[in-house]
Amino acid sequence: MKTAVRLKLTLLGGFQAQLDAGAALVLPTRKTQALLAYLALPLGQAHPREKLATLLWGDMPDAQARGNLRHALSRIRKALPKTARPGMVLDGPSVALDPSVVDVDVLRFERLIADGRPAALEQVAAVEAGDLLERCGAAIGDQPLESRHVHVDDGRVQGHAWALEDQAGPDAPGQRLPDS
Repeated sequence: MKTAVRLKLTLLGGFQAQLDAGAALVLPTRKTQALLAYLALPLGQAHPREKLATLLWGDMPDAQARGNLRHALSRIRKALPKTARPGMVLDGPSVALDPSVVDVDVLRFERLIADGRPAALEQVAAVEAGDLLERCGAAIGDQPLESRHVHVDDGRVQGHAWALEDQAGPDAPGQRLPDS
């Protein structure tokens, strides 16, 4: 039996999806990117389909929003190689990403912060902790995703950045993160 291909998601500094072999996972629309990014945080959490449909297509009738969600999920699954498809868990009324198959940079960032050792903090300093979904280009209609009352906790990432700056102190070169 083949082992599942891991999917690497980069949400800090811009949306990127990449497979183990380094090949980019190309998603056809910004909404499919936004959907995959939303499913990634928190990784492994089941998200009700109704909530996802309303989140991404709330300006449409319910039936059309649900149809668009089904279509977007199908497009994501089709973009994945067969060995990576188990990473997307479609369980009746909910959808999740399997943490054993998906790697998300935000979670690596948080683990490095928690580690606290100088080598880990140097790696954190190299990461640009910007607005997750704004940089993902996840626009919904004419409004960015966060203006639709969606909360992917990028505030916790910025909080980690500020904590790192406090730990590094004002005179620590290379340890400062950008404010945005």
